[in-house]
Amino acid sequence: MTVAQQIAAEMGRVKHILATVPFMPGAQIRDPYLNTYMLSYADIKQLNLTEETWCQYEQIPANKLLKLAISFGNVVEAFRIEKSAAEAHAARLKAARKASVAESFKEGLSAKPTQLPPHYANLARNIALILKNFEVGVPGLPTKALLRHLSHLSVYSREDDTTTVNGSVSLERAEPPSRTPIRLDSRQMFIEKLEINIRLDALLTMKIVLMLLVKIFGIFEQSCKDHDMTDDELAPPVPFSGASSVFSSSSGASEITPSEYALLIQSIICHINSGIMGPFTSLLHLKVIEPRVIAGFQNLLSTMQL
Repeated sequence: MTVAQQIAAEMGRVKHILATVPFMPGAQIRDPYLNTYMLSYADIKQLNLTEETWCQYEQIPANKLLKLAISFGNVVEAFRIEKSAAEAHAARLKAARKASVAESFKEGLSAKPTQLPPHYANLARNIALILKNFEVGVPGLPTKALLRHLSHLSVYSREDDTTTVNGSVSLERAEPPSRTPIRLDSRQMFIEKLEINIRLDALLTMKIVLMLLVKIFGIFEQSCKDHDMTDDELAPPVPFSGASSVFSSSSGASEITPSEYALLIQSIICHINSGIMGPFTSLLHLKVIEPRVIAGFQNLLSTMQL
């Protein structure tokens, strides 16, 4: 499967959840979940999804979901601004070269790009670092082992390596890298340390996160089309690795090669699957779909015994 196909498949999964699950009262659902089950808000309401029960169902805590939503929104907006600036700069350069026949001839024969523009690299790296900092979907690694394994990844440099865990801040020290691949501004540090003291609707917050994921996957999908990456075959996605050249502390380049970009996207998909999509769909299957199937089967048996 190519990275473009993986992006399309994951975006399709997220869109399917948004189209078939009623996240609030009065939601108009026209499509069946898994193309089989029509869900109503009553089906979801009977789960009694308070912030406490939401966590008991092994979901990302609502306060962390809200911070994820804010963080995702920030990096998507930063991408939009960077992309607009890059396109304006490219247009000015093209206009300046337009009079040169030799340069025009070179443009017409340009080969497949060897690097993606910095705004795509920044978006992918920032998303990866946000997922890492919020410990979203890292299967098979306990929390402390994960922090040690990825301690060289730092969203921002500071004297103590602080990492947000379930809304609190861990002060596990680590030696800072000599150079980080990307730095988010102080707003991200504020978001991660923010104490949220209001009651949150976990289900609605999940919907916001999913809507932002659709935007992010849409950007990834378009970048693959724009940079001729639709036919690149890659291995299955893996969790973020400290050995990845994308996160090498010796690499300070803003740009990224298509192969590095594809591998990073695959890792992002892996973490989103195991940390966001997987737990939520498991909740639906175990607490909504399975009881409905069992009840339907029992009704069928009762009818046959009459």
